[in-house]
Amino acid sequence: MKFLFGHGNYPSVDFPNQSGEEHAHGRKKVAQQHDNGFKVSHGVLLCLMRSYSQTFLQTLCIYFKLFHNYLKLFDINLKKMLAFCASIWHIVINEGAESPKQKENKMIISSQRYINEEIVAEKIEAADYVVSVSREFGIDGETYRVIIDGHHSLEAATRTGSTPEFEEVETETDSLLDIDDINGFLDDHYVDCYWYNIETGREIW
Repeated sequence: MKFLFGHGNYPSVDFPNQSGEEHAHGRKKVAQQHDNGFKVSHGVLLCLMRSYSQTFLQTLCIYFKLFHNYLKLFDINLKKMLAFCASIWHIVINEGAESPKQKENKMIISSQRYINEEIVAEKIEAADYVVSVSREFGIDGETYRVIIDGHHSLEAATRTGSTPEFEEVETETDSLLDIDDINGFLDDHYVDCYWYNIETGREIW
């Protein structure tokens, strides 16, 4: 190892029957041989290091190209993929737990299950989490609000772990609430499924 890196003293060499000048010249020649050996070893090490570095970079480029081609082949939108992963993570984290937001909004109901993925992606990209809800009304001692518009914004908020912005709006059928015609009001805003709690997903009627 000392020879490889050129450390340590050179070995002592005796030159019998030589004068002092010849003896010194002989030692100098041995030293030059050792120096040449060190230069060669150092050059070999540099070549090996460069070779391994180039191989690593080439391999990294190959994997990057394969991954890029994979995304291109299957036409995967990275934002949609991240949004999907975020929604799955949100479901796993909140499974079986009721957050303060859920407790606050547990009386907001809907009769729409249909979701258009393209619209949700647009809402996520625009960070549009505004959900329009009706004014409060009561049934059997419970207080409810109905989602008037913003189901896709609500889905976008859920998938990204964001807090939806609920805004109360007036509707043309608010007059039905004024005369306590709750069934008529619900029928007017019915979409495609049984009424359910938006936070639990459970049907209530």
